[in-house]
Amino acid sequence: MSKCAGGKAGLYALAVGMLSAAVLSYEIVLTRVLAITQWHHFAHAIISLALLGFGASGTALSLLRRRCERSFHTWFFGATLAFGVTVISSFWLSQRLPLNPFMLLWDKWEWAHLALYYVTLSVPFFFGAFAIGLALIHFRHTVATIYAADLIGASIGAIGTIGLLYLLPPVEAIACIAGLGILTSLIVSLVERSWLILPTLLVGSGLILGLAPRLSLNISPYKELSVALEFPDTEVLDTQSSPLGLLHLLDSPAFHHAPGLSFAHVDNLPRQRGIFVDAGGMSPIVEFSGDWPTYLDNMTASVVYSLVETPRVLVLGAGGGSDVLAALAHNARQVDAVELNQQVIDWVRADPQFSGGIYDSTRYPVRVFGREARGFVEASREPYDLIQLTLLDSVSASSAGVYALSESYLYTREAMQAYQRRLSPGGILAITRWIKRPPRDSLRLFATAAEVCGEQAAGQLAMIRSWRTATLLVKNGNYTHEDTAHLREFCQQRSFDLVYLPDIREEEVNRYHQLEEPVYYQACQQLLSPQREAFIQEYPFQIMPATDERPYFFHFFRWKSFDTLRKRAGNAWFPVEEWGYLVLIATLAQATVLSLLLIIVPLFALPRRGANLWIFIYFVMLGGGFMFIEIASIQRFILFLSYPTYAVAVVLCGFLLFAGLGSFLASRWQWVHHHLPHMVGIIALVGLLYTMTLGPLFRELMGLGDGWKIVISLLLLAPLATCMGMPFPVGLQRVANHTPLGMPWAWAINGCASVVSAVLATFAAMAIGFTGVLLLALGFYLIAASIFCKI
Repeated sequence: MSKCAGGKAGLYALAVGMLSAAVLSYEIVLTRVLAITQWHHFAHAIISLALLGFGASGTALSLLRRRCERSFHTWFFGATLAFGVTVISSFWLSQRLPLNPFMLLWDKWEWAHLALYYVTLSVPFFFGAFAIGLALIHFRHTVATIYAADLIGASIGAIGTIGLLYLLPPVEAIACIAGLGILTSLIVSLVERSWLILPTLLVGSGLILGLAPRLSLNISPYKELSVALEFPDTEVLDTQSSPLGLLHLLDSPAFHHAPGLSFAHVDNLPRQRGIFVDAGGMSPIVEFSGDWPTYLDNMTASVVYSLVETPRVLVLGAGGGSDVLAALAHNARQVDAVELNQQVIDWVRADPQFSGGIYDSTRYPVRVFGREARGFVEASREPYDLIQLTLLDSVSASSAGVYALSESYLYTREAMQAYQRRLSPGGILAITRWIKRPPRDSLRLFATAAEVCGEQAAGQLAMIRSWRTATLLVKNGNYTHEDTAHLREFCQQRSFDLVYLPDIREEEVNRYHQLEEPVYYQACQQLLSPQREAFIQEYPFQIMPATDERPYFFHFFRWKSFDTLRKRAGNAWFPVEEWGYLVLIATLAQATVLSLLLIIVPLFALPRRGANLWIFIYFVMLGGGFMFIEIASIQRFILFLSYPTYAVAVVLCGFLLFAGLGSFLASRWQWVHHHLPHMVGIIALVGLLYTMTLGPLFRELMGLGDGWKIVISLLLLAPLATCMGMPFPVGLQRVANHTPLGMPWAWAINGCASVVSAVLATFAAMAIGFTGVLLLALGFYLIAASIFCKI
């Protein structure tokens, strides 16, 4: 290759890297936008299907290959410019589509709206992937170099987007990403000294200047923020944005957040301001002028203060501070408050005249930590008389089952063991959850506590409920008769129902908020009996304890009870089921069907030598294996790095950066091209080593500072990711050498397999855990290695 041609290839590699960074940034920001405007599981579903634009780009390249080859520059320039243009225009259009996912089962037109939503959001991914795939085909003799630029650019996009979201809200970040796409097309024009430079500048600047001011978020009317804004005299005091969430601070005389408040309470509630994260559930800042609000003693979460005097308290998920205020009102001698989002802490501190300065350590015995709850507990060595977790999600989202796909390391078996280690002798862990009917959350919590306490569980557990909340108390020691007398008195005075006490009698339960049967009491008895395992297996919902290996606490769906519940509930079955899981099933089905179509269509345009079964299997295995390992690793490192947002950024950046390094090395080491099965063997060995060592290693290093943990994470990811970056470019180079017409088809296969695998990995993790997902991925790589010589 001449120096001129080599230099041009290098500049196009730079353009591919910039474009890849923009594409991944768009994916991350779009996920944030959809989590705000819709629900988390719809964001997951829509993004998964929109990413099929990658597969569609391979199909288009298969059909248009000859035309693209003849005018590579024009097509590459057009695709990069189209990416930048459609990023901002498709987002603008998507926020104006009348999508209402709640009506999908009742209004057939909503399916048309949903399909249009998919298509609109997939267009930028199509053009971005089209340009990258076209560069791989055109520079087929340096596939590994172009692919390395693709991965390294994506890694920069992953980490850069986190910084971008600290500087700009999601809407403005979308405009910046569009600008990066247009800048890439401008660089391409400069490389080719094209007359398209001026039109590119005009189109890009005109579009951004024209549409950027009109971009806005169309938040679902069913989200809590939208409902709150309908209250009379509601005022938006402030908004803040970061990768941790979009925050709104609202003030309204109509706000009265007192979940599960006793019907016996007669006093007025104090004025409150509401903090809404991602337009979701409200965390209140209570107006406090020195007189303790009486309602704080009339919720189920307050029952624990009837058992402890002047306790040392740890509040996990402190939010606006109502639990801290309750602890201070009950004479806590020290309160440690842990809140993930520093912006929430700053809001409480910003107006001490309203909040009473409860986060001011000079006025009250309160220490506030801007940390993730589980990570704080694991790193802490201090004992507490009370550890409290109260309603860390919204009631509507919890009731609708929209957290079914969410991982939570706060309610796993290992988390409860960590909480117990931090309790002083006689200390109590108090967890409050929303009531669901049929019962789910509270029973899974009780089952987890029973397993952790073992043979002593019957004497160490207590549970009460109101009309809306249930509180579980786990004591580090056995409850005394005096303890149970205090619990009975507390519930009787406030008309709360006893669910379980060590000396409970059946006639004491189901007195105030009556159900047809005392199902909570009966279930707790079963969970403490020798028939515990059989009861868990036969219960219509999943209530077996969640673990760090399978941390899907909110996943309750069971196929075997689906028909029974649907028939029993009639037309109201949808809210009864965990419909986040049902959406995931629909997503997988749609993604699989569309992927098969995108893979099969090119077969009609390709000559027989352009496609074969071995190419299909090889690139399906690679796409699936890479995504399975990436997703399993993200979940593993969330627990270690504590901050989920940082964990996603660090793991994505590490994987893509070192995989890009592996691809670059593959272009220099011809040994890899002749001994790929040996390299895959290294991937399998390193992966197996990870399954055996990461858990114990993370527990030993959990107390390190965040900076050290990020460095250690990147070092741990480096060997595996570097090796994983080699099989794809080596395989694609082999296809280019032996079956060049099959290159775009291979690109389509890998793109579709990655999308389907991302959804499938979530199913697999729920069923067999993250270690099982990793082992499956290693199996995929071994299958790919075994057929490498046949592609």
